[in-house]
Amino acid sequence: MINTRAKETQPYLTGDGRTLYFVSSRPGGYGAGDIYESTLGDDGKWSDPKNLGPNINTEFDEERPFIHPDGQTLYFTSRGHEGMGGADLFISRKQADGTWGPAINLGYPINTPGDEIGIYVTGDGKWAYFASEQPDTKGGMDIYKFELPENLRPYPVSYVKGTVTDKANGSALSTKIQFFDLGTGVIYSSASSDPKTGEYLSTLPTGRNYACQISKEGYLFYSANFSLEKVKEGLPYIMDIQLQKYK
Repeated sequence: MINTRAKETQPYLTGDGRTLYFVSSRPGGYGAGDIYESTLGDDGKWSDPKNLGPNINTEFDEERPFIHPDGQTLYFTSRGHEGMGGADLFISRKQADGTWGPAINLGYPINTPGDEIGIYVTGDGKWAYFASEQPDTKGGMDIYKFELPENLRPYPVSYVKGTVTDKANGSALSTKIQFFDLGTGVIYSSASSDPKTGEYLSTLPTGRNYACQISKEGYLFYSANFSLEKVKEGLPYIMDIQLQKYK
């Protein structure tokens, strides 16, 4: 259940449209406002929200979740973690077991004794925009831009795209495509092909090897491995898939 009698705010939907991050003051959390996540199932229903845990949430407010397209890097605002004063910006990275790692303060001069609330990081991970009460503010909170230090950047990303079609007649197929990280064996992401065109797209971190798997009723199971270790930044990996019907 996403909405409750408590306060639910600041939704952030991942690029594939399948994971929702939001802030809630529902009972059972760690503090006044915690960050939760919920995933969209194949039945079109959202899963029961999961609290991101004590590495992220504190007894005070955590706000403004932003998940980079790498799917592994979370930026957020907190008033509870140790900081420069007021609300500060933090980063956390997803661990191999799916939990979120320790929150790291982005440091001075990004964070100040005033409030820093909300951050957006560009797709290439080099630049960030945020709202802050800096000394040169034009009034209240202003929007600023800065270049992210290397250690605070998300993982480099690329994307895989293509079409899913019937091998016999070339017609477009609508199906779910799962991408596994071969290094960990964990499902990294999933995508759905368009029923009219068969097109799909999924963002994936570079420098890794993946398996693509499809299980569709009436068709043979499909599995293929591919590598993004040497893919050029900004260029997609093209993978057109043909499914074969049972005979």
